[in-house]
Parts: sequence; structure tokens; C-alpha cells
Amino acid sequence: MKASLQPIITNPYLGKALKNKLADLRSFRVSRFRIICRISGQKLIKIVAIGSRECTYEDTFRLLKGKEGIC
Repeated sequence: MKASLQPIITNPYLGKALKNKLADLRSFRVSRFRIICRISGQKLIKIVAIGSRECTYEDTFRLLKGKEGIC
């Protein structure tokens, strides 16, 4: 897992910029999983969610809206 985070730490802007309801987030593909991050300032990267592609985006939206979201 630590090796998977290195590209995010090195350059968080390499992640895919998300759209619509998740527009302030970025997504990184790690094997069959997604790591969803928010970049705050120049040095702070907040990992919002980690999970399978099938559910991660929907669950992240529910989580940010304060609703329970387990796919």
C-alpha cells in the first residue's frame, strides 16, 4: 500500500480530475481499486476513500453528503 501512495505524494495532480458532484476530487487507479483524494493547499493531500471501482465514486458522494454509503 505504501508504494501505491508514492505517486500521489510525488505529484497529486497526476490523478484523474473528477467531474460533476465530485469535481474537487482526484482519482488514482491502483490495480482494481481507486484512491479518491482532495488536494488542500500545496502540501496537504487528504485521502477521502479507497475501494473498488464499482462502488467507490457513489460511496464517496454519499459520504461527503453525510449519508451512509456502503455499496
